Amino acid sequence: FYYNQEITLTSGYDFQQALLKIAELELTGAFHVTSRDRVTPFEYMKYVAGEMRYLGEVLSSILSSPVDTTVKSPRPIHGGLSTINTQRTLDLRFMSWREQVDMYLPNFVSNAS
Repeated sequence: FYYNQEITLTSGYDFQQALLKIAELELTGAFHVTSRDRVTPFEYMKYVAGEMRYLGEVLSSILSSPVDTTVKSPRPIHGGLSTINTQRTLDLRFMSWREQVDMYLPNFVSNAS
């Protein structure tokens, strides 16, 4: 997992709340609905592994190009969307990536066992 690439994550709950608010207010335009903070894939997986009490090693690597060209749609290393304007417009507070993990992981773990 890359430790020098930044991403944002989208919560189904936040997405649902945003869609309801956009429909209610009959808004149009572009809205960025994602975690309010950025995380590296390595930091994310290390946190998830820790919460799941995974005893193995979480491996990391460096994304050497300023753009990830290994995917069909190239992504910048320091990507992620800013949600400040969307949160303000919709009067919502989106979850951080850690809050998303803490919300969804217990359900995922209980269904996996």
